[in-house]
Amino acid sequence: MKKLMVTTAFALLFCASTVSFGQEGPVILGPASGGDTLAAPIAEGEPVIEPIPAGPMEAYPGGVVESFSLFQCVKVKDPHHIHPCAVPTIIQIADPCPKKCCDPCGECCASPCVNVQICVPPCGCPKIKTRRNGHYVKYDYGKYRIEVTSRNGKVIVDYDD
Repeated sequence: MKKLMVTTAFALLFCASTVSFGQEGPVILGPASGGDTLAAPIAEGEPVIEPIPAGPMEAYPGGVVESFSLFQCVKVKDPHHIHPCAVPTIIQIADPCPKKCCDPCGECCASPCVNVQICVPPCGCPKIKTRRNGHYVKYDYGKYRIEVTSRNGKVIVDYDD
């Protein structure tokens, strides 16, 4: 019996010394006994923070972004050269089917644009070059390059690596 008490006392002393000397990591003490857990009292005047519901969040009425349509007549060259972790991005390019000049004085107004979705690498900012009055745009990401051309009623997206 004396041996059992000494062994138990040694085990308790060892456990207490491990906890008291600041062992790194969490100390698992086991389940709480005593039934319900008690919440800390809330001081008067402090706001009560409710937990976030587990269900889907409600959408805001009216939406956050205005809706727009993507140009449908798009040809993609070399889609196998798209970056493996590419991010879909919507850009604007000059309309391949521009309307006639709208100003009766003969001065042309700003050319209309169309929205096109391209897949860009997730890294950094590209070097952007524009030519032909906005009908040719090149996005250079170093190893990856995207050339977008707008002409003859269609938009051509060419991916190069």
